Amino acid sequence: MVEPVNRANYRDAQAIHPLVMPLYPPDALAAKAGAATVGVRVTVDTDGSVTNIRPSLLVVNVASPAYAAAFREAVEVAVRQWKFAPARVHYLERAREGEFTYERVIRTETIEAEFDLAFTFTSQGKVETGEAN
Repeated sequence: MVEPVNRANYRDAQAIHPLVMPLYPPDALAAKAGAATVGVRVTVDTDGSVTNIRPSLLVVNVASPAYAAAFREAVEVAVRQWKFAPARVHYLERAREGEFTYERVIRTETIEAEFDLAFTFTSQGKVETGEAN
């Protein structure tokens, strides 16, 4: 016996490593601009390519005003090079055979995904990244 589709299982886009990391802007480093944080919202299409990068609403961008554009550009240049395994939705149905009940995938759909990232540039010129919460 097979029951109709009763749920879906979502898998977010997964970055394919290695990832190109942003470089601390040379002019900002020479001027000792200090630490900076840049948050971006990234859109990944169904082919796994980055199609849009815009400011994140979850991360407060903190950088010296004179170099804010340079930090953001450094992030964009790096992230546009990233590739992803696209996001997918697996539609499941519940099936029963005798006393066994299990779920099976009946259809998979590749979809566009959006998520937020935060990049922290240290005053020593290093860059750390993480998913914004």
